[in-house]
Amino acid sequence: MPSYFCKFYLFQRTPGKIVFNSSVLFGSQVEVKTWINIQHQFEQFSSPCSFLINALLIWIIYHNSPISIGAYKYLLIYISIFEMSYSMINFTLQPIFISARSFYCIFVDVRGSTIDPGLMRVFISVYCAVFGASLGLFCIHFIYRYLAACQHKLLQSFESWRIIFWLPVPIFFAFIWSMISLLLAPPSDLKKELINNRLLEISDFKPGDIVYLSVFFYPIDPETGKQYTDPISVLSAVIAITTLYISFAILLYFGLKCYKEIKKLVSSSSKSANYQNMQTQLFFALVIQTLIPCILMHIPCFLMILSAILNKDIGYLTGIVTITIALYPTIDPLPNLLIIKSYRIALKRYLGFHLIVKKNQLSDVTFVDMKTRIETTTTVL
Repeated sequence: MPSYFCKFYLFQRTPGKIVFNSSVLFGSQVEVKTWINIQHQFEQFSSPCSFLINALLIWIIYHNSPISIGAYKYLLIYISIFEMSYSMINFTLQPIFISARSFYCIFVDVRGSTIDPGLMRVFISVYCAVFGASLGLFCIHFIYRYLAACQHKLLQSFESWRIIFWLPVPIFFAFIWSMISLLLAPPSDLKKELINNRLLEISDFKPGDIVYLSVFFYPIDPETGKQYTDPISVLSAVIAITTLYISFAILLYFGLKCYKEIKKLVSSSSKSANYQNMQTQLFFALVIQTLIPCILMHIPCFLMILSAILNKDIGYLTGIVTITIALYPTIDPLPNLLIIKSYRIALKRYLGFHLIVKKNQLSDVTFVDMKTRIETTTTVL
């Protein structure tokens, strides 16, 4: 291949290995092994950050929530606890996504692990279930924001113990994704041969080094040599895409309705200024929190599945899914911390900025006191 064409290809074949042409993305070449290590580093970095940020948010929500935020603070705490748990699972497993045309899988490096491979597959299924539960939480979050904006009577269902009536929503999504991973993406001899060849060709993994769950849409029959469509894989994709679509549709529908309600609320004079201001802050936080799951969860996963259905090889670009999913619980709490005024003020205070504020206030008081004394002295003279 002419050298002037190489820079336009994401992967290049060199003697004995395939090299990731990161010049398309990063400006220099790195081996696929390094690309996998980069994904692991993202997971190792983002998980502790997510744990710390969400723990701080829980503390601030509990101690610094304004009265006007109502029962919403309990939902925020619940979501933060969920994201901390998600981060711990992600940090423990450090899963990697890979694909090859109509085949994609999620695998875990088990070198040095004493856990039985069958049990490790269950852990991967739990990871998938938590991902599914997050899709359900998006739904609850946006439904609540709409109910709060229009003061719907169903808002009472989020108060105190009655919030448990909403818990079946994420549990349902979690169950669906766990069943997809356990029943519709099982290992097979054909998948094992493909993944071993793929990994042995582009990394230092050996057979038995990984445990995986995978989907293969168009395998080749070893007896006839003809390609056929695997119905189980197609079914898993249909169910997965359906759950992604439902979550995205609810997110978009109630997000738009919430926007209309808050727009009417801000232009109305029937509510207090503090209440209107709080709803506006919550809405801006909600807008950003709409984009975060869309960019980091819905779109990457949908594109990964779609590329496999279309039999298009995106190679190790699938690893971007690993990174975006790992980043989600770290980035998601930031809008609440930075946009909601009472939380932002509390964050500055906890980070030590209150010392600067106090120093400035003290300087102002001293200046005013000195000015008063000078004026008094001048009057006496």
